[in-house]
Amino acid sequence: MSTHCRRLNTPGLRCATGTTPAVLVFKGHELNLVLPRRTQDGSLIIDRAVTVANDSLLVPNHSGGGNSVVTVGDRVTVVYPSAIPPRYGEGTSQFAVALSRTTGQVVTRKTLLGTGGVGKPDPHYLPAITADSQGTLHVVLGSHHDSLYYLHSTNPHDASRWTPPKTIGKQRIPTDGGHTYPALLCDSKDQLHLVTRWAGDGYYFRLVYLRGDADTG
Repeated sequence: MSTHCRRLNTPGLRCATGTTPAVLVFKGHELNLVLPRRTQDGSLIIDRAVTVANDSLLVPNHSGGGNSVVTVGDRVTVVYPSAIPPRYGEGTSQFAVALSRTTGQVVTRKTLLGTGGVGKPDPHYLPAITADSQGTLHVVLGSHHDSLYYLHSTNPHDASRWTPPKTIGKQRIPTDGGHTYPALLCDSKDQLHLVTRWAGDGYYFRLVYLRGDADTG
């Protein structure tokens, strides 16, 4: 599973040199996170996996998709679609969970980002996450022939509070479809880059690229 470690411009808060990637492990609906560590002599220590969720529909990327986990300083944030139907209505609910890299403890419990689609929960709804130079988290909710929704954390390094999701890009065409498998990255100039599969205008698959500004969304 894709993972991303963001170096920050904020003095004193950055990914440590030689930080190893956080690794997601799938076991049915159980989603686990492994946080490898390196000792001073360069040896690699792989601790027991930490359980992030027991309702995950996250699957390894196959036809596309972006980062499901991002590391900012000591904070590791995971986004995933849930196998549990929404309390009201239909669709696929998507959540964020954050852990401390140092302790392996959950610091932000399961937080709802948004719900999309109709029918039963769908594993195609893979959200993508990235972070800018200030540590603000940016997410595009997963979609399956649907419209795209973007949101960001209201405070840096904090996965507990988010802006309301807003529609971006081309809208879903009911007779054909829309976006699937969003992939999201933030570059060194805090520009957001988004690539998806688009099936609108005749149900013909194309790659669609969108660019945004991390400051303005």
